[in-house]
Amino acid sequence: MGIHKRREGFEIIYNILLALIDGPTNKTTLAYKSRLDTRTLNRYLNHLIKTKLIDSEKDIFKLTDKGKEYIRLYKELKDMLPMN
Repeated sequence: MGIHKRREGFEIIYNILLALIDGPTNKTTLAYKSRLDTRTLNRYLNHLIKTKLIDSEKDIFKLTDKGKEYIRLYKELKDMLPMN
């Protein structure tokens, strides 16, 4: 089984959430930190808000406790199943 260079949905979500770990930020900074174009980021942001992994107020996004738990679980899973 080969390793794909393209990021999958769970990894993209992880990268977006990780970009918010240091505190609230705007969409432009979030796109830069998560290495996504704004169109793709918008699609994920809507999902993350609906699932309560992030909160949004006046185009400032912040991580929720549920988002922090996602980060923790994603790291745990990555450590359990290394792809190297």
